[in-house]
Formats: sequence, C-alpha cells, structure tokens
Amino acid sequence: MIRRWELVVGLVMACCSVSVVRAQGLVITCGSEPLPSACIVNVGSADGPQKAEITLTVKLNGVPVRDAAIRLRASAGNVADTIFSDANGNAFIVWFRSKGVDTVSIAADVRSIAGTGALYIRLQPVPVKPSNTKVVLIRDSGFSQSWIQDNQLPRAVSVQLRLAVVGGTEPITTATSCLAQKVVFRSRGAPATVSPDTASASMTDGQCYASSFWTLGKGIGERVMHFKLIPGNGFEEMVPAGEALEAHAWTRATPRLVAGLAASKRRSYIGLRTAQTRVVKVEVVDTLGRTETYETLVVTRPASAETVRSDWIVNAVAALTVPIPLSPLGKYDVLTTTAGVDFASPANRFFLGISALQLLGVKNRVIESLPVDVHVMWMWERQEVLRDQACLPNDCRTVNRWSTGTPSFMITADATQVLTDLVNRILK
Repeated sequence: MIRRWELVVGLVMACCSVSVVRAQGLVITCGSEPLPSACIVNVGSADGPQKAEITLTVKLNGVPVRDAAIRLRASAGNVADTIFSDANGNAFIVWFRSKGVDTVSIAADVRSIAGTGALYIRLQPVPVKPSNTKVVLIRDSGFSQSWIQDNQLPRAVSVQLRLAVVGGTEPITTATSCLAQKVVFRSRGAPATVSPDTASASMTDGQCYASSFWTLGKGIGERVMHFKLIPGNGFEEMVPAGEALEAHAWTRATPRLVAGLAASKRRSYIGLRTAQTRVVKVEVVDTLGRTETYETLVVTRPASAETVRSDWIVNAVAALTVPIPLSPLGKYDVLTTTAGVDFASPANRFFLGISALQLLGVKNRVIESLPVDVHVMWMWERQEVLRDQACLPNDCRTVNRWSTGTPSFMITADATQVLTDLVNRILK
C-alpha cells in the first residue's frame, strides 16, 4: 500500500512548461493531461501581484492514488510545503507573491515502495511593456507671422520639446533624449510649403527644439500649420486637453501701383504777391532834332504780402501700395501703407497713409486684394512762405519749405491690374 508521496514543483509566472517522469508505473501530471501544454498558467503581470493555481494528478498504473503526500520546494514566492491527493488522485497547488520579473522554479517528488515520481514546473511572468516617456510640444517662436505671398516667412517656426511630469512639464536636458525626437510640420489649407517637413530635434542653450521654414504660396489669406511628434525610441507625444498646437500665418498682397483722386485740406500761409510791372516805351528828341527811343520798366503795383487761405483741393495722385507685415501688431498686422505724389506737381505734393477699409474692417484680411480701395492720408505741400513782412515794400525774399501734414482722403484703383487688363485686351 502506498502511504506517502512527495512532489517538488518549480513555479515562475506566466506560463508553465512541465516535465513528466515515470517510475515503476507511478505517474504525476500537471493538469488533466500528461502533457506539458496542460500546465500553462498565467500568473499576472511582472509589476503586480502574481498567483498560480495548479492541479497535480498522481496515478499508479493508471489508477488514481489517494492521500499521496507531495512535497513542494519553491525557489521564490509562497507555497505549501506538502500537499495531499484526494480520492481522484488530485492535489492542488496555490502559489503567490507580490511581484517579480525573475523565473521561479519548484521541484517536487513523491516516493513510495512502488517507485518515485517527480515533476518540474516553470512559470514565466508576463513581461511588462515599458511605458513610453510622454513628450509635450509647446510653442517657441514664429507662431504668428505675416508676409508677402510667394515668399518664405522671415522667421522659422520653432517648437520646444518638454517632458510631461505631474503638474506640468520640464525641459529635456540630455542630448541623447533630444536627438531621438522627430517632429512633423504640416501646413494645411491654402498653398504653402514646409522645409523640412520632418525635423530632427537638437539642443540649443541646454534645451530641446525642432524648427522648420514656412514658405507661403499664392493667394491672400490665412495659413495654418500643425505639429506631431513621431513616436518611438521610448517616447510618445502627449497633447494637453484643449491645447492643440497650431501656428498661423497671413499671406499679404504683392506691392502694387494705384492711381486715384485725393481731397486734401491745404494749410494757410503768408506768401509774397510779386509786384506788377509793365514796359513803357519812351521817345526823346535832342536839340539837333534827333529822336531816340528806349524802353523802361514801370511798377504798376508794388509787392505785398499775400495770405493763401486754408481750403480743400483735389489732386490726381499716382501711388504705390505696400502691405505692412508687422506680426507684433496682432490683428492690425493687415494694414497697408500707400505713398504717392501729385500728377500735376510731383515735386510739390506728397501723400502717405493707410487703407481705410482695412482699418475699419481688420477682420476681413482679403480687403487688400480688392481692385478699389479708400485711404486715410496725410498730405505734405511745398510752400513759398514770406520770410519777413518788414521787408515790404522793399526787396523781399521767400523761403521754400514743406508744410506740416494735413488730412487727405483718397480713392484709388489698382493701376497694375488695369494696365494688365488693357494690355491683354490689346493683344487679343
């Protein structure tokens, strides 16, 4: 009669491979089948609590053995020293530990006068996939710019890469971690190109940055750029809720020639009204009866001071319209400046101002593409001002000077477009 059995089981974590030894008809198996595959056991993740419940079966010449004592010896974790089989020859192992990544072995044996049975079980913990380090992209520079169409923006668009930590972010300070990062720069919407479209990060002043150059295509309006970190090398992007990162650029019109009419307020000044003269022919007869004729200049009205009164004048103006791409002005970076001269007297009247339509409707950033515009201007006029009234009625002199600026309002048409259309019509 078989009195006592001893079993040694080697146990690890996630999967269990079994060796079965037969001795004089005595067989001990793991699970219901005498095959190693019957003992695959999932004991949990390597970084958390682990547990395995395994059923052993003891048989002698195919007959279940009751009250067989199975001795267990585990290399790690907790397990009973001895377990006993029931009427069906089954014995139950319960093994556990708090956590661990190493493989655990248990050897067990069962001995009797009928022979010896041994069983070896190996449990492999489920490997823990390392969590990727979270990287947050934040704006650095070049996120709000405007420039002329078909040109590259004056500043590169740059993002800073920072590590996500509890309560915020912190800089990436190691070159190895920084150089492992790549950021995709993607322009959406109207025509534009980005170079490079995928930029490798680099260290600058001890911190990690990635940048790219943005070239605007044809067409006036808004451009938008998006950013994305390429995951890999143990890093992945984390986007804070409600904080999608975007860069904006405004494409401005190419400078163009315009022509129009300007109504300007002229400043009053004291000038010199020149003396009026006429030529008088004089005949003189001498004593010999000879006649001599000569001409002389006679002043009919002496020089006097003349007040040129302030009034409104209208001038035909030729001008150049140039956008002002000043990003620091925010929504007012859409303003357009216009400079021009008087057609009739280009050396004596100068105009400078901005688009009134843009000033009043700055949210409509395509106003500058319209063929007609209205401008708020200032006019400067060259004046001949009397130097000193005390000179009258003697010889007086004037001073040529520019007046201070006066308000002017101008309506213009795109002369470049008009001339282009005219040439096209002629060529047709």
